[in-house]
Amino acid sequence: MQNLSNLVKNLLVLFILTAFNGAQSQNQNRSYFFNYTSDTHFQVNKSSQTSVVKGLLEIGLTYELTSEISFTTNGFFLHGQSISKSFGDVFFISSIDGRNTARLQNFWLEYAPQNSNWILRLGKQAFDDEFLVTKKSDLFIHGAGAFVFTLPNSSPQWPIATPAALLKFSLGSSQIKTAVYLADTNLTNEAVNLNGLNFSLAASGLLSMVEYSNTLPKIDFRVGLFKDSNKSKYSSFNHQRSTTAFYAIAEPLIYNNLKSNYILSAHVAYSRVFEQSTAVIDYDARLALFIDSRLNHKQVRFGFGFFYPHVGQAVSNQSSSFLGSEHFTEATFELQLSKQLQWRAAFQRVMNPGAPIGLNQPNGTFLVSRLSFEW
Repeated sequence: MQNLSNLVKNLLVLFILTAFNGAQSQNQNRSYFFNYTSDTHFQVNKSSQTSVVKGLLEIGLTYELTSEISFTTNGFFLHGQSISKSFGDVFFISSIDGRNTARLQNFWLEYAPQNSNWILRLGKQAFDDEFLVTKKSDLFIHGAGAFVFTLPNSSPQWPIATPAALLKFSLGSSQIKTAVYLADTNLTNEAVNLNGLNFSLAASGLLSMVEYSNTLPKIDFRVGLFKDSNKSKYSSFNHQRSTTAFYAIAEPLIYNNLKSNYILSAHVAYSRVFEQSTAVIDYDARLALFIDSRLNHKQVRFGFGFFYPHVGQAVSNQSSSFLGSEHFTEATFELQLSKQLQWRAAFQRVMNPGAPIGLNQPNGTFLVSRLSFEW
């Protein structure tokens, strides 16, 4: 295990050196990227005010082996304090939160035949690279801002990637994607312990997903279905289950003033589990508004969102402690300082933190600063 860890770290160093020799360059048949993100969370409603800093370094490479086959990989190094653990929350207050680690993430081959409308991707993948997360919802810093929480914790979402097969068809403005992800017990056990809580599971099986999306002039929408055949056992309340659920996401354009370069849009999403008697989160609803504009010739975005993952009553009844629903609001401002540098400031309000596993802690109010560098 130590040898594997050293190998990962050495590969990350190699990526860094390669990136500095041609980061984000496209030299014939290869391209690189180098990103660094830093979050500072400050809790303002505590007698002893606390700030927590987390940093994420990401480095990636895409190499075109032939005109139809390409290879993509990326790694990351996560360091600093665990934000969610510091404030005792069960959900991720920051979308880059996680255990300090250096790891290879995605590692896949992609086959895209010339003059065709489909691609096949095989290798180590995370489902949120292709499913659920949209460019609008990804504006929010809170980890709940981009995910539909009816997905089980054993799902290979960031920072977890597992062996998978993805098939994608495109037809005009429409796209159909389907994928199968394998479970990795070692990784999924780690995933739900990132916030430092006693909340572990054992998982085995498949996560199957299919999604239809369409990009129209005044609305983008997605509808999807997923089946998780993982038999997950939660140590918190001895609960085993598999999950089948659907989700729908719509992002309508509400108003577009070309003269003042002012755009108002929305994000509406809903997910529902079919087996409500066994679901931990039986439904998830979210609503957000976005304003895109310019300030001193620089691009700015503003978003305000409300997110409500609901704890299933059947699961709550099985627990010895009261399980409630934790929900969140966030207001986020983003300023593009330069082509490579981006800054976000956010106000977060967390209601009933820890309630999904019976912690029931005081509500939290946070001020957040995120600085991102992309090369």
